[in-house]
Amino acid sequence: HRAGKPKEAMALAESQQDASQAKEEDEVSTEQRYRSAVSKHNFATIADAFGQRDKAIKLYREAIALAPHFEQAHNDLGTVLHEQGKLDEALACYRKTIELKPKHAKAWLNMGLILKQRENYQEALAALRKGHEIGSEDPKWKHPSGDWVTECEELLRKQLAGESTAEPASGSASGGK
Repeated sequence: HRAGKPKEAMALAESQQDASQAKEEDEVSTEQRYRSAVSKHNFATIADAFGQRDKAIKLYREAIALAPHFEQAHNDLGTVLHEQGKLDEALACYRKTIELKPKHAKAWLNMGLILKQRENYQEALAALRKGHEIGSEDPKWKHPSGDWVTECEELLRKQLAGESTAEPASGSASGGK
């Protein structure tokens, strides 16, 4: 009866070793995927800088497929889509960025700018305030987010008072993404 015990113990030890090896290989594979995602993100940023928006979008999407939790790739994809006027897709990217990194100031601001452009001033104001609050903690912050909050407050006031809220279209907080 005892003769079977060492075999069982050996089989258990081997299966645990196999599981440990598989976990190590998966961690290496995850690290490799992340590094590949960073490379694709870098190439996408270069493509975007040279005006190759479609190529940038493709590369950002490939980076996200490799590393779905890579929040900067989501934000930067959103920025390119935003600049192309693909606002629903851009909003989805900014929301995903915020889901992954709630203190991503530029994603909050970009989301707020789209909502403002759509005249959804209440939600826009909340997003712009959040982005301004987070961003202005950074001494290198260079976006006029305080002005955007003030503009949106005025637009919301006018909207609630039934006044005209016509305004020029806004860009994005992409500078340096």
